[in-house]
Amino acid sequence: AVTGGTAAKGSRVLLRPGRRRADAQDMFLTGRAATVQGVYFDVDGGVYLAVTLDDDLGADLHRWHGRYLYFDPGEVELLAPGKDGAP
Repeated sequence: AVTGGTAAKGSRVLLRPGRRRADAQDMFLTGRAATVQGVYFDVDGGVYLAVTLDDDLGADLHRWHGRYLYFDPGEVELLAPGKDGAP
């Protein structure tokens, strides 16, 4: 579950990094819209969302290679259909 509902593969989300960690690279992604490409679980039962940025021209290439950005469910907000994700 994420803010606004439940995310699954294909869900559009708004990135809100910073709750889980203070990674400078992730902070540049605050407010950007992304699409969930998968939901993964680690060996300790943690849940992570693999996403690609909606406005990334290389998103298809990242998807093809399986290179995603990973976020904790608490770091994303579910976007309503038709929302563009503008901050």
